Amino acid sequence: MKINDMTTLTTVVAGGAGIACLPAYLVHEQVASGQLCRVLPDWHTPEINLYILYPSQRGLTHKARLWMDFYISKLADNW
Repeated sequence: MKINDMTTLTTVVAGGAGIACLPAYLVHEQVASGQLCRVLPDWHTPEINLYILYPSQRGLTHKARLWMDFYISKLADNW
């Protein structure tokens, strides 16, 4: 099976269809509740850098700033 959407993949795996390499920020609630479990707890994917690109601080809209702050906080909490 090939799925290129992480949310769909999480749903399929939680339904018992197999195992997958999923980001912790996406599945932390399912792991905490016992719905999903880590099968290789000592293995980790290589670390990656994430970047947010935008034209400039002056051109940054309030909506874009809120979006950036939201995702930065979500990733910091669950990374």
